[in-house]
Amino acid sequence: MQGAVSKKFWVNIGIPQGSPLSPILFLFFSIPLLEKLKAEQGLVSNENAVLYQLKQFLIAAFVDDITFLIVSDSVERDNKAAEKLYKALVAFAEMDGTEFSADKTQVMHLCKPGQKFNDSMPNVADMPKKAKKAIKILGLWLDHRLTWETHVEEILKKARRKMFTLRRISGSTFGAEIKKLRDRYTSAILPIISYACPVWFAGYDARKYCDKTGKSPSAKSPLSISLKLVKKLESEHNYFLKQLSGAYAMTNGFILLKELAVPTIAVFLTRLVRTYWAQVLEARHGGRMSKRNLVYPDKHPYWLAEADAHVNVLIPAKIRLQSWLELSERRRPVDEDAKCRKLKGLIKSIAENLLTDQMQADWVVFVNLRSCEARYFNKTPPAVRGTWGEHNFKIYEELLKAQSTILLHCRTGINGLNACLNFMSFK
Repeated sequence: MQGAVSKKFWVNIGIPQGSPLSPILFLFFSIPLLEKLKAEQGLVSNENAVLYQLKQFLIAAFVDDITFLIVSDSVERDNKAAEKLYKALVAFAEMDGTEFSADKTQVMHLCKPGQKFNDSMPNVADMPKKAKKAIKILGLWLDHRLTWETHVEEILKKARRKMFTLRRISGSTFGAEIKKLRDRYTSAILPIISYACPVWFAGYDARKYCDKTGKSPSAKSPLSISLKLVKKLESEHNYFLKQLSGAYAMTNGFILLKELAVPTIAVFLTRLVRTYWAQVLEARHGGRMSKRNLVYPDKHPYWLAEADAHVNVLIPAKIRLQSWLELSERRRPVDEDAKCRKLKGLIKSIAENLLTDQMQADWVVFVNLRSCEARYFNKTPPAVRGTWGEHNFKIYEELLKAQSTILLHCRTGINGLNACLNFMSFK
């Protein structure tokens, strides 16, 4: 692990839990099965006619989780192809003594907008009676219209359950200090929300992704979540932080984020997406942009996110890496591993700096818009002054929970005093 190698030892009780040997050894069983299935499609015969007529057939596998993507002209042909493939898979697996459970097999038919959902199933014994509208693949929930609505709902349910445990050990006047609660939130709750976000989130600034009509492709493409779902994530994000910090429900979410030095969900996810694509570009394509071999490459969310990471993260990181190498190699040569580690660190650092810059710019816009509105009885509470940054949170770090809650109420302008209670229409 991480370059450290232990001495050789015998394992007499199978493969240890979590050992990297487990997926490697399973490949000895799974790869031959997948190769035979792929070859099965190319065999021209009466039995394989339905496979030969498919428009597209893809196989993806992670250890024992095998997924088929079948594309044809009709659902009926899809079912016949799935039936043929499943029976072939079972027949091949029996040679190695491997068994598959038909009752655990899930089927979902992808539908176009406006098309009625079809719940028919392949004719295989012990399979479920109806196809599902959403299935879980490696932690990601795919729905039959690829809108990611089910995935967002599921990750929010999981985050709420985690938040419930945090709320049991803390309140507005008791529990751990706000710094510990914020650290717990960023290390336990945010990873749940951001799991595999490069798959379903393209980026924050929709203006970069607009076509000539001014519409964002993320609103039309099934590969990135809609603005409605982004707002839903932001709303839950603000609600969670209000619960942990002890702020009133009417406290403005953006002001609270500024006080706690926590970015919005959209900006936070963009940092992760940029870091991911910059590392992928360097590892797979040597730092060059991948070829655009899609039908509409200029509007594809993946390609747009890749281009954004290439221009804003990877190129600046390589420029800084070159400067670092020129200084370091004057003293001693730098090996390739050190270069890779340095580049990876620079990518993360630049993405983090872009996050700070974006939040500071958004904060300026927010303050300017707030000053033009007339509905606030206290337009300029102390929290509205100043800039966005980690320095805002330092005044809360050494305080007890009750003290930090009182200070937060005073700085945000939403507190238990009569003027504020009257504004909130409390009787």
